[in-house]
Amino acid sequence: MESTHLPLSLASIMEPAYAANPYALYHCLREKGPIIWDKQLNCWTILGYRAAMSVLHDSHFSAQVFHDDLSEATQSLQDQYAPLLSILSHMMFLQDPPHHTRLRGLVARAFTPRNIEAMRTQIRQSTQQLLEKAHVEKHLDVLHDFAFQVPMKVIVDILGVPHEDSKFFLKWAHDLDALVQEVPLPLAERIPLLQSISECIDYFRRLIHRRQKLPQDNLLQILIRAEEQGDRLNKDELLGTCILLLVAGFLTTSHVISNSLYALLEHPSQMRLLRQHPDLLPQAVTELLRYDSPIHEVARRATCDLHLQGQQIGAGAQVIISLGAANHDPEQFPHPDHLDVLRAENRPLSFGHGIHYCLGASLARMEIEIALETLLQHLHNPVIEEAEWESGRALHGLRKFSLSFD
Repeated sequence: MESTHLPLSLASIMEPAYAANPYALYHCLREKGPIIWDKQLNCWTILGYRAAMSVLHDSHFSAQVFHDDLSEATQSLQDQYAPLLSILSHMMFLQDPPHHTRLRGLVARAFTPRNIEAMRTQIRQSTQQLLEKAHVEKHLDVLHDFAFQVPMKVIVDILGVPHEDSKFFLKWAHDLDALVQEVPLPLAERIPLLQSISECIDYFRRLIHRRQKLPQDNLLQILIRAEEQGDRLNKDELLGTCILLLVAGFLTTSHVISNSLYALLEHPSQMRLLRQHPDLLPQAVTELLRYDSPIHEVARRATCDLHLQGQQIGAGAQVIISLGAANHDPEQFPHPDHLDVLRAENRPLSFGHGIHYCLGASLARMEIEIALETLLQHLHNPVIEEAEWESGRALHGLRKFSLSFD
C-alpha cells in the first residue's frame, strides 16, 4: 500500500492490514512530524523518540486519564459500579505525584532485587516443565501452552492462589485491558467488562482477607505488610495493585515472549547467533523489546498550555504517546525496522520512562530471558504452522501462534 493512500490517524492501526506490521503506519504518520494532531481521535499523537521522552518525563502531562464516566447509564448502574471505577482509577499507573510517589514507594517493597532473584529457580523449572509435553508431540501452541503459562505461574506464586484459579485470570486481564483503553468503549460494551472486573475485584478482596488471617511467604504478603512511617496500602490500593499485576505482570509479559520468539523465527540469523552465544540474551531482550514490544501506547493529559517541539498543546488536551513509533524512530535507532541483537546504545521506551517506569521491569526481563533461553535450547528446526495477529492499538500481540519442531 502506498503511503499517500494511508489515512493519517492512529485509528488506522485497527485495520487488519496493520495488525502484523503497525510500523509502516507509524513511519507514514511521522513524515508529518514527531508530534501531530490526530483529527479522527481528537488528540495529539507523539511519534518521535525525543518528544516521547519529554512528555513521559514532564510532570505537566498528567497520567490521570481513566474514563470513568457512566453518566449515560441508569442511576442503578452508576451506584453499582462507582466503587469499582474508583478502585481502577486509583491504580498506580494512573496516578500523579504525590499519591503516585507514596503508592510506588510502598509497592516497591515487594519488588526488591532479592525478592525477584529468589524466583529465578522456580521460573526456570516451570519453563522446562511446560515444554515436556511439546517434546512428545513435536508441536507447541506458543501462546496458550507456553507464553501465557510462564508469567501466569509467576503471578500464581506471587499471590499464593491455587493454580486452577488461573483459568479466570486470562479473561480478567483481557477485559481490564479493554476497559482502560485511551478511547472509551460505548456503554453497552463497557457494562459486561465492568461486570467481569467486579468479579475479579471480589476474588482479590476475598484473597486479601484470607492472607490477612493466614499469612503466606509471598509478594502479596509483602504488599499487605508494606509500611513506611506508619503508612500502609489501604484496601482499595491493595485491590488496585493486584488487578494491575494481571495486565502489567501477566498479559504484557506473555506477549513479549511470543512476539520475541516470532521475531527470531523471522530472523533466523539472529536466532542462530543467540543459540551460539546465549550470553547475549540480556542484550537481545532489550532489542526484542524495542523491535516489537506489545505496549504501543500510553496516554497523558496536558495540565496547562505547553509548547513542545514547535507545537502548541492546550491545557486539557489528550496526548497519546506511541511507544511503538518512538521505538522505531530512525533519528534514535538507525535502521529501526532491522532486528539487531548486537545493537549498541539501545534504550527503548518499552517499559516507559520517568516516574512511571515499570516497577516490575526486572522481573519481566528475567521471565523473558529464561523463557527464550529455554525455547532456544529445546526447539530444534522450528517451523511456524499458524500465526495470526490481534488488531489493536494499545496492545500489539498474536492471537494465534503455533509451531512444529524436530
